[in-house]
Amino acid sequence: MAVAFDAAASLGFTSSGATATLAHTISGSNTFLVAYVVSGVTTNDYVSGVTWNGTAMVRSSHNVFYNGTNYTHNLWYLRAAEAGSHNIVVTNSTNQHNAIVAMSFTGTAQSRAAQPNGSARSGNGSSASSFTHTAISTIDDCLLVGGITPEADRAMSTSSGTTIRAAAGTFNRAVTADGVLASAGSDTLVGTATSATGWGAMSLWVAPVEAD
Repeated sequence: MAVAFDAAASLGFTSSGATATLAHTISGSNTFLVAYVVSGVTTNDYVSGVTWNGTAMVRSSHNVFYNGTNYTHNLWYLRAAEAGSHNIVVTNSTNQHNAIVAMSFTGTAQSRAAQPNGSARSGNGSSASSFTHTAISTIDDCLLVGGITPEADRAMSTSSGTTIRAAAGTFNRAVTADGVLASAGSDTLVGTATSATGWGAMSLWVAPVEAD
C-alpha cells in the first residue's frame, strides 16, 4: 500500500491566546497526521504541546525563521491518528498568535519511529524570490511532506514537483512532494514568491506501511 494524501485543513493567525483549535477530518486506514504551526510575535518557544482528539502529537522540528518581526515555526506528527472529525489543539505556555496548516495521509507505517524522527529537516533561506528545501530518505517509497513560510507574508506558488495542500492566509503552507520517492535518496520542496523574501521550511518523511 502506497502512502497517499488524505485531506488538509488550515487556520489563519488567531488572536493572541493560550490555545488555537483547527478542525480536521481523517478518513481511511494506516493514518499519519502532520501539523505545521507558525507562532508570533516572539523568538521564544511558547508552544507547549499539540494534540489530536486529545492525543499528544510529537514535535519533529522547531526553529526561529524571522528575526525581524520574530516568528517561530514547529512541525508535529502523529502516527496512527484516530480517523474521524476531531480537533487539532495548539497549547501555548504564554499567550501568542498561531496559524496552523494540517495534512493527513493513509497507507503509512504505524510502528516505525526512525523515519520521521531521523529525517526531519529545518532551514532558513536568505532573501530570494524562490527557495528549495532538500531532505534525504533512507527508506524506499517515502513521501516528503512539511511546511514552507515566506517570512514577509508574500503570495506563494510552487514549482513542478511540489504541491500546496493548504494555506493559512498568505503565511504558512502545508506542502508535499508530487509523489513518493521510489528509491532512497533526496527530494525537494520548492516555494516561489511574488518578490524577494526570506524563507522558513521544515519537512519529514512519511514511510509506507510496508516499512513496519
